Amino acid sequence: MKLCIHAVFALLFSAFLASLPAHADVHFHVKNCTKMDLEFTTYDGHDKVAQIQYKKFTLRGLKDGTDDVSATKTSCHIGCPWGKSCNSRCKIRLQSDVGRKSKTANVYKDQYIRFTSAEIIPASGKPLSEGHTRTWYTLASEEEKCSDHATDVKQLD
Repeated sequence: MKLCIHAVFALLFSAFLASLPAHADVHFHVKNCTKMDLEFTTYDGHDKVAQIQYKKFTLRGLKDGTDDVSATKTSCHIGCPWGKSCNSRCKIRLQSDVGRKSKTANVYKDQYIRFTSAEIIPASGKPLSEGHTRTWYTLASEEEKCSDHATDVKQLD
């Protein structure tokens, strides 16, 4: 009888452990083809309000005389309950936009996000330094050169 109770307890405990979220890093690539240095923050792709930062980094802009840069590999952390399918994705946001309710871009596992252009939008009646950055980007399954034609361009504002 004791053996049966122990076996049931072990089975229930194993099921409980299996139902806990599985954690893994989701890697993707970022390329800054703009003339501006851009600061980014990544978030778990399932963080609906993008409040808990995972990683913060800066990508330098293209310098005069250069026409391409290498993509930088980065990541976020993801958690998926056992038995549920989960899209392995991250959210990325421009750091300059963190203080306001700006959009995030979803980037899926092993995908490349290429920022093609950027501009600073000044806050009304304030100096340019108090504005926010508007960018345009593309998503692809392979690395694209900065000089490659941009198709399906999206805006991050």
